Amino acid sequence: MARVRRQFSREDKLEILAPILAGECGVGEVSKQRRIHDSVLQRWLAELASSGAAAFPGSGRPDPAQAEVVALRKRLAEVEQENAILKNALAYFGRRGQP
Repeated sequence: MARVRRQFSREDKLEILAPILAGECGVGEVSKQRRIHDSVLQRWLAELASSGAAAFPGSGRPDPAQAEVVALRKRLAEVEQENAILKNALAYFGRRGQP
């Protein structure tokens, strides 16, 4: 029988992590109580520590506005790289023509 992968909402994750964050019990104890592997809880704690309020955004798909920002930043990086290459080529070929 195939195992079903459980998915937790942002609220569920915060509720599960609350006793750990409050110092009431450790990761191992919560892991046993909730039947969630302790490495998953450690990953959630790390994400919460690094991202703060932006942790656990949802189903892994950013909202359309955020997706557009990511796409635009990627395109900007590509254009900046192309620009740097062209500047180097101009400097190289500009020097070749002079005695």
